[in-house]
Parts: sequence; C-alpha cells; structure tokens
Amino acid sequence: MSQQYGLLSLALFGAFLLVPAPAQGQDAHRTACTGGMAGSYACGNVDLEEVVSLNDLRTSATNDVWGWTDPSNGREYALAGTRSGTGFVDVTDPEAPILLGKLLTSSGNSTWRDIKVYNNHAFVVSESGSHGMQVFDLTQLRGLTADADREFSEDVLYTGVSGNSVGGSHNVVINEDSGFAYI
Repeated sequence: MSQQYGLLSLALFGAFLLVPAPAQGQDAHRTACTGGMAGSYACGNVDLEEVVSLNDLRTSATNDVWGWTDPSNGREYALAGTRSGTGFVDVTDPEAPILLGKLLTSSGNSTWRDIKVYNNHAFVVSESGSHGMQVFDLTQLRGLTADADREFSEDVLYTGVSGNSVGGSHNVVINEDSGFAYI
C-alpha cells in the first residue's frame, strides 16, 4: 500500500515537515501534541497546525522543504520541493497556509529536488538529468493571493559555463559569506 505525503505546519517552529497526509475526513487543523502524538502523527512537544495536501500542491510526491522570511514585511514562506517543481506556500498564519503557485521543473519530473535561499532568491536543483540550477526571485511572492494553478518561471537557469555543464544534481549548498553556490 503506498502512503501519500503532504506538508505539515508546526506552530513551534513555523516550519513544514513531510508527513503522511490525514485520512479522508480527518481534520488536521490545530491538533495538540499529547502523549507524543498530534492526531495520527508522531510529535515531540510540537502541535500540528495544518496540512497542505499533495493534491493542493498538484503533485504525486514531495521530498524537501526550505523556508524564506521576507525581510521587507516579515511574511514567512515554505518552498516545497515536489516531483514536478517547487511549490510556494505562505505560512505566515500557520493555521491558514496559502498556496501561491509553483515553479515548474526546467526538465523532467524527479523524485529529488533541493532548494536553498540566499539574498531573497531560491536556488533549485534536481536529479533530473538536464535540470541545471533554477534561480527564482522570491520577492515576486509579495502581495500575491492564493492561486494553486499559478505557474512561475525561473529568473535564471544556470546550466554551466565553458563546456562544464550542470545537469542533474542531488544538492546545492550556498556559502553565506561569499554567496558562492556549490552544486
């Protein structure tokens, strides 16, 4: 039996974790962590606030989540790596996450996507063979309303220089001091 996964907002950290999606009809909204469980989810002194489903993210799987806080207004966003791209969810109110849209993959679907944030930009890599590294200006999310069908395009697609191509990659790490990305 395959298990569906969604995103879980945690009040204590204001972050998302990959967890099994709630059973149909089960309300995951504001479930206290009691005795090591928040509803049907294991927890460690962290209450479950809300679940964003795979259907909401228009995907069959997720694998990574990263965050960004807009320095101009303090709004918080979850950047969810999905099979087909990167979903952007406003989690400023963890009880009412707002799906803003999706940056589609630059190549084919993949079970792996990695995201890092530096200087208000998301850097996205995937194990898909010809993906390269997508760069997305996160300030584009300011002032947007819910639209699960909104599709974004990357601002830059880095595929390499001087004959050194960047295809698929498992991870991206950014040196915060130098701003240099390691793919």
